[in-house]
Amino acid sequence: RQETSEQQITRAAGFFPGFTRGTYVVVVPDRGNNTLVQVQGLKSDAFLARNKRGRYIHAGNYANRASAESQSYLLRERGLDARVVYFKR
Repeated sequence: RQETSEQQITRAAGFFPGFTRGTYVVVVPDRGNNTLVQVQGLKSDAFLARNKRGRYIHAGNYANRASAESQSYLLRERGLDARVVYFKR
């Protein structure tokens, strides 16, 4: 799907649709080898993002840690290196 220029700028700044500071984000390091395709097979709205540490796959943002950990666990069960990151307010 094609992003608008506003979405591209937002994502380049390290934010994404639905993002608010103070949320738990499930991330999967982008290691190539069709990692994004694998994640999207389980979480269709996953997308590639970048921050100062490099590229990663955004696999969802959640208001509470328990929900994020649950999604992370499901991805790890499928062999993906998912983890939860907290973005402060």
